[in-house]
Amino acid sequence: MASEVGHMKVALVLLEHGADTRTQDKDKSTPLHLASRGGHVGVALVLLEHGADIRTQDKDKSTPLHLASRGGHMEVALVLLERGAYMDAKDIYGWTPLHRAFFKGHVKLFRRLVQHSLASSSQTNSKSIALHEASGCGDVKFVRALLKYGADARAQDINKWTPLHWASEGGHMEVASMLPKHGADISAQDKHKSTPLHLASRGGHVGVAQVLLEHGADVDAKDIYGWTPWRWAFSEGHVEVIQVLVRHNLAAIANTGKLLGCFSGMAETEINYGKGDYEEEEYADAVIWMVDSLSSQDARFYP
Repeated sequence: MASEVGHMKVALVLLEHGADTRTQDKDKSTPLHLASRGGHVGVALVLLEHGADIRTQDKDKSTPLHLASRGGHMEVALVLLERGAYMDAKDIYGWTPLHRAFFKGHVKLFRRLVQHSLASSSQTNSKSIALHEASGCGDVKFVRALLKYGADARAQDINKWTPLHWASEGGHMEVASMLPKHGADISAQDKHKSTPLHLASRGGHVGVAQVLLEHGADVDAKDIYGWTPWRWAFSEGHVEVIQVLVRHNLAAIANTGKLLGCFSGMAETEINYGKGDYEEEEYADAVIWMVDSLSSQDARFYP
């Protein structure tokens, strides 16, 4: 009760007489949860000095930092961060303290949280995943806010995925369009040497593929398996993606004889891996469409 209403003197007396800072109520809230929710920075400091656990989760898996962020309690949040509160902790809804501050409209606190996250990542050589996750979910407003306050569009996670990889894998065209304007590397490769265009082509995300191509993505980049975005699109039977790739590189294909390489890759894919999940008719449509398009350009079918 003393923690919840902010009675620091009462809290001190109780602690001096052996009160347990880690005790939990029926909602699994600790005294630090209650002080954080109420914005009582003095009580929070006293509790931390007496061994309160900064990462304990309540029944909703919220940490004290979640509650301080949701309430817009800047001073409490900063104290918790200084004591090592975990920025990427998720509650039962999958939300982090950053989400809580942002969606409650606490702009100043949100900005400080982002800045703290970036500084911590730099000092510990770790990577904040907030922008990666927001990009993977296609959360345009959240991505825009993170970028506005300095989130790194080129950062790579443990699999060397950038936020643009996440957006491309998820088919989130608006986010994919936004990230290059903030420095995202179109040609970044993950641990399998896949570029964002590889992922968009494999997933059949036409709009994302178009955006990436407009920003200079390489249709001939190879992953560790030697596969190009072309080949992934054919392998998965994504005819519309193939059409976008062809349209974008029509002149180059016609002038350099790349068509043979495309068909060679298709044949090898078919022999070694089968046609995947797509129908023979779709495969044929893609080939016919490609031939017709290149015929109109007087393409050379052999180099």
